[in-house]
Formats: sequence, structure tokens, C-alpha cells
Amino acid sequence: MVDSVTSQSYTNWELILIDDASPDENPGNYLKERSKTDSRILYFRLNKNGGISLTTQKAFEYSKGEYIAFLDHDDRLSKNALSIVVKTLQEEKIDLNFFIQTKSFNLKFQEFFHFL
Repeated sequence: MVDSVTSQSYTNWELILIDDASPDENPGNYLKERSKTDSRILYFRLNKNGGISLTTQKAFEYSKGEYIAFLDHDDRLSKNALSIVVKTLQEEKIDLNFFIQTKSFNLKFQEFFHFL
């Protein structure tokens, strides 16, 4: 997931990584090191497991951007995903956008994005 964000063609992003007090410190150590090499990557570790609601709330608190997207640890973005979404949000004056994951890349644009 981290590599798919850092390799985006759109570069004005911040990646907020929340470690929900995982007993395995290896992923956290790796993510902490990544945050030292790229100022757009922010790593935070919670002292106590709070679940998805707390980690989501914390991500909102730490975010500084105009748009927010949520990714899970096993999500991957195509190289132009953020460029496409930001361009669409700006051009269409959209308040809300959600993306449906698919492994098929033969879908039409409208099938990928839902504008509200």
C-alpha cells in the first residue's frame, strides 16, 4: 500500500499511517523508517488498541489536506489514481466521491466513479 501511494503521478498527498497498538512491532518499525525518508508520510502508534473507529478519528485529526481517502494495508492504487480523482473532484465540483475496487480495467469511467 505504501509503495502504491509513494509512486503516484499526483505528488501533493500525505499518507497518515496509524498503528493500532499492534503486538508485532516489525511493520511499525518499517513504517516509522519510511516516514523518516519522506515528509509526506506520517506514522503514529496508539498506546492502546482502539479499533477502526478510533484509528479513523485519529487519521482525521492528523490530516491537513483538502481531500481524504482511506486505504487498508492490503489496498493498492494504480499510478494515476489520485490524479484522476483530484482532477474529477475539482472539475466537476463534487462534494463526495467513492471508488469501487475492481480487478477489471476494461470498465468505463462512469462505472468506476460515482458522483454525488
